[in-house]
Amino acid sequence: MGAIVFAMALLGLFVAIGLAFLWQGKLESEFTAVIYGVEDSLEWVAAALTPGTRAQLKKSDIRRILEHDIRFAQRAFESQDLDGAVVVGGYDSAVFVQQACLDQGHGYDGPLIEEVLERRADYMIAIGAVGLAASAKETAEAYGIDVDAELPSAGDVE
Repeated sequence: MGAIVFAMALLGLFVAIGLAFLWQGKLESEFTAVIYGVEDSLEWVAAALTPGTRAQLKKSDIRRILEHDIRFAQRAFESQDLDGAVVVGGYDSAVFVQQACLDQGHGYDGPLIEEVLERRADYMIAIGAVGLAASAKETAEAYGIDVDAELPSAGDVE
């Protein structure tokens, strides 16, 4: 009889532990938030750069490039009515970063800036802050463009 009680108690303990793990997992899924950490981003980017780029840039250089890219994004979002797309880390961003750095007396070649911005994009994807690039069809559908409509032939266009 004592063995049955012990087995039931042990089974109850296992069920309780299992329920606790399920409950904890549910809480984690409800409260997960993506947090962009400047220092984490800096460390990630510095570690991910190619050896040639890493040899040319100090951490302060990488930080400067990342900070100007964030400023570009802030200005772009503030100045747009959000009907157009703002591409962070794209060509316009790289040009802005390069000019801002030059204005501060720090000249970086375009390929160096591009690599830093590419590695920062990898960091953003890794932490789940952004997803992979949308296809042309997904983008068109997001803007309400009928992607299945046939285009007029050249003779029909006035």
